[in-house]
Amino acid sequence: MSLMGTKNGRKQHTAEFKAKVAIAAIKGERTASELASMYGPHPTQIGVWKKQALETLAQGFSSRRSSAVRAQEDLTPRSTNRSGS
Repeated sequence: MSLMGTKNGRKQHTAEFKAKVAIAAIKGERTASELASMYGPHPTQIGVWKKQALETLAQGFSSRRSSAVRAQEDLTPRSTNRSGS
């Protein structure tokens, strides 16, 4: 199991671990209960991660860019090197 530091006795899984489990759930080759036995988290938690992954994936194909992406692009310096002039 891939865990980050724990607070209040609760497990905190890394994003990579959550993605790995969510991808396995999306593939549908095993039930949530089987994945829970393999990886540790409760089947309900696996379902939540699967839903989050599918929602995030759909946003990646959206024609509208999120405000966070636009804000990051605004902070990225643009090249002022003009070739051919």
